[in-house]
Amino acid sequence: LRRISTEEISRQHALLAEGAGRRGVLTGLTYALAAVFVPLPYISALALLDYTAERFGLIWMHNLLPSKSPLRYFGTLAAVFTSQLAFSTMLALSYQHPSQLAAAFGAGTMTLTLLQMASIRVVHLPYAAAGLGISFLVSLVAVTVNWQSRSGFEGLVFSYLALAAAAYFVYAIVIANHDLHDGMARERVAAKTADRAKSRFLTQMSHELRTPLNAILGLGHAELAHARDSASIERLRLVTDAARSLAVILDDILDMAAVEAGRLPIRPVTCNIADELDAAAALYRPLCHGQGLTFSVTLAPDLPAHAQIDTQRLRQCLSNLFSNALKHTVSGG
Repeated sequence: LRRISTEEISRQHALLAEGAGRRGVLTGLTYALAAVFVPLPYISALALLDYTAERFGLIWMHNLLPSKSPLRYFGTLAAVFTSQLAFSTMLALSYQHPSQLAAAFGAGTMTLTLLQMASIRVVHLPYAAAGLGISFLVSLVAVTVNWQSRSGFEGLVFSYLALAAAAYFVYAIVIANHDLHDGMARERVAAKTADRAKSRFLTQMSHELRTPLNAILGLGHAELAHARDSASIERLRLVTDAARSLAVILDDILDMAAVEAGRLPIRPVTCNIADELDAAAALYRPLCHGQGLTFSVTLAPDLPAHAQIDTQRLRQCLSNLFSNALKHTVSGG
């Protein structure tokens, strides 16, 4: 029991619970059709047993820890066994009806049931084994009863061979589907682990970069305080502005979890829009001049003097626009 994956049980419960309503309707329809061939009291008793076992099985499976609740775990196995026993018995009784239509109904519905179980009860293999095992056992009994009057010895042998082939076919489907579910679960775990590692790396890297960045900002402000000529002041101001922009990027890295969750934080403050536009443009003006391009900023006359804006996001947007323009402009400005 300690080796049973609780996450596997949880995935199996989620898969069963997701389609419980549709399965319930289709199961009820099948019992209603079987009432044509089987006495109603039998059908009613088997349907009640089936639905009760299915319901309790889902309840006991929810948040199940097999190592801590072994009785609940074995209860879920018994529920799968009992539910499928009731359903298979209904089909077996239908198969015994002398009508050829009843035999086709019983055999065909049993085939569909086996394929359905091979699809939805394969996350945890013991559940598949419990349901499929009792289904094949009941099917074996059903084709054996009254075989002399129904199909003769040759028909009985053919039925046994067909059941053996079906058992092998369903076994192959169960194993393949189980491996598929297991592989997908492992990939999800690996992806989450890699994502957490990436987030830790980005957070650590941003902290490591803050030390030299703070030194650049500190030295830049110190030199700016002692600078006298306008050219030096302008160059130092560009350096400090670029360092502040890098600090914004590092803040975004620290907010990576919020970004990936679609909750990028917006922090509006009252600012002078013209100053922000000029500050963003000033970083790219020297680059443009260095490539022989002209660079000019023209502000609309109706531009408000102040507004509530997230200045960091505004500079990021403008930097992206300036960078793309610089990259794709060969001549002119």
